[in-house]
Amino acid sequence: MDRDSARPGGLRPAVYRVTCRFRPDGPVNSGWWADRATAELRYREWVGLYGSDPGTVITLARVTGQTVEVLRSWPPGPARGAEAAPGPDAR
Repeated sequence: MDRDSARPGGLRPAVYRVTCRFRPDGPVNSGWWADRATAELRYREWVGLYGSDPGTVITLARVTGQTVEVLRSWPPGPARGAEAAPGPDAR
């Protein structure tokens, strides 16, 4: 499992988030997984189910602390870069 070694007092595990937004500025459906392979499977499943719908954006991101690194995004195109977002324990 990936780890975030920058956390004072110990290591924090990375988690993987898959999000699906069906229209710009619309609601987001998301899921969180500790295992990257499981998150990759869900990402591919959502691309197959929803990827052909106009305006849909699906992302797979690695979350460590307050940092979000986008690993894959649908539709394909320029990388959307990292974004700051709370982790799953902040929900």
